[in-house]
Amino acid sequence: MSWLDRNPWFGRNPSWTLFLALIATSMIPVVSIVIVGIILDALGIQENIFVAIFVPLIILPSWVLFLYTQIWYLKRKSRSLWWLLLWYFIPFGVFFFFALQDKSTEASIIFSNNSAIQANERHECLSYYEEEKKLQLILERVGRLFDKCLRKYEDEYFKARRWSSMEKIFEVHEYFSQAASEIVKRKQEMRVAPSPASSMSAAWEAAYLDYEASKDPSNIAAGYDAMEVRARKVRQKELVKKSNESWLKAREEEREFCKGLRISKTEVQMITANAARAVAADDWLRKLEAECP
Repeated sequence: MSWLDRNPWFGRNPSWTLFLALIATSMIPVVSIVIVGIILDALGIQENIFVAIFVPLIILPSWVLFLYTQIWYLKRKSRSLWWLLLWYFIPFGVFFFFALQDKSTEASIIFSNNSAIQANERHECLSYYEEEKKLQLILERVGRLFDKCLRKYEDEYFKARRWSSMEKIFEVHEYFSQAASEIVKRKQEMRVAPSPASSMSAAWEAAYLDYEASKDPSNIAAGYDAMEVRARKVRQKELVKKSNESWLKAREEEREFCKGLRISKTEVQMITANAARAVAADDWLRKLEAECP
């Protein structure tokens, strides 16, 4: 196995890997030649000696590295090495080289384990993805509602310093802490994710758990003990940061899942629309919104 295959990103993006290798192996010699030229000039060494000795020593390793990446690229796409002639001898052949179609057995649907997914498994993945999307939309609705309610009472508290507003803030946190727990419960009650969706599923579960932790009322930065309030504020900041990072990671896993399954934008829109209709009819969410403090 090539060292490039050890990084999943390279394996999923051979064209980008080749492009980055082209940039790197082009820039390194140029920068190296400039630096060495400045040093030799300062030492008073003639440039013809520099050109004869150092330039080949700098350019050759970079070209060998790039040639290695080209060979890996062709093997990754199950293409003959004869395609190298396209790069080196055909005008504008570089553009066609980058556009070579992937003919590998895993090209149609690629996952981290490099295995093709059968049509029925793909259907199962799409069905599961719709369930996952429904829970995501519920969390988004809950998050917006929480921000709206919290902002209302925080504005009142900071303007008038009324303790009743602070009590409402505690009540909002308690209310939405229970809502976050309900979302986690629903996630844990979902059917087991198909193997191709397992990474995405685990990432979203972690995001829901971190969101639940960030809504813990015990971390509200309020009270009479200044040191305790400061500690709570730091803790709350850390929890929110972790929750946001988990959310971004889950989004990234979802993108990789869609990319691996070759889910089109139209399919994503249909799945999202179906999930949105289910969320709109969710009795628990309706009650949550109606009884919000």
